[in-house]
Order: sequence, then structure tokens, then C-alpha cells
Amino acid sequence: MVSAAIIFQQTSCIVPQAILLYRGRDKVLPERYFNLGKLGAPVNAIAVAWVVFLDILYCFPTAMPVTPQNMSYVSVVSVGLMCFVLALWFTTKRGVFKGPHIDLELLNQRRHAAIEGDDRVISIDGQSMERVTSQSTKQDNKAHLS
Repeated sequence: MVSAAIIFQQTSCIVPQAILLYRGRDKVLPERYFNLGKLGAPVNAIAVAWVVFLDILYCFPTAMPVTPQNMSYVSVVSVGLMCFVLALWFTTKRGVFKGPHIDLELLNQRRHAAIEGDDRVISIDGQSMERVTSQSTKQDNKAHLS
């Protein structure tokens, strides 16, 4: 079952990259500090193709000739689990999920401040505060202990 663990872990890690390719990186991803630019889509496509290749490779049997005793049933388990999850989603959870409440304006303000190297942190009420650095914290702790 090690191959099943490998397949499930790789596939779960590659799903967000496949979603980015399907929906478009510019439509899904916000402005960020580290950006691959035009190389982002090819890197995602290569990663998705590689994981699909490895998932198929891990489904091969480990010994020849293949008998019911030495067959790798990981492909059967994977397809069965995927069918179960999709059926469950379509029958009970589709249109019901409500994600977390996120203040996108505050999130974008903080993201832009981090990209621009601004030393202020925007608080929830819109006030700007000075960013606490580890050096100033150490100095405050030394002064407090003295």
C-alpha cells in the first residue's frame, strides 16, 4: 500500500496546479512577491504531466507473470475512491459549501505592503501600525529584564 500512499499524496499536491492551468493563472492568483511570469504555466503543466505519469507507473504490478495474488490493486482502489468522492460531492455537497469569510481588501493591502517593502502593517480597523521586528523585540526584552 506504499504505492497507494504515494499516488494519493502526489495527486493531492498536484490538484491546485491543475486547477490553475484549467482556470488560468492570471484569473486565480493575486499579485505576489514571487512570480514565475510566463514560465508559471509550463512549470505547472510539466508538474501535472509528471505526476500523471508517475501515478500510472505506480499502478504496474511488481512481478511477472501477473496473478491475482501479486497484482497491484492500487488502481482499483484509486478509481473506486475517486468515484465515491465524486458521487458524494454531486449528491450531497454540491452548492452547499460556504468558505471562510475573508476581508479581501485587507488581504490585498497587506500583500501590496509586503511586495513594496512597506514597514507598516495595516490592522483590521484600517489603522496602520509599525511592524515589530525581531531586533526591536530583543531590545525591548533586554530593557524589560534590566
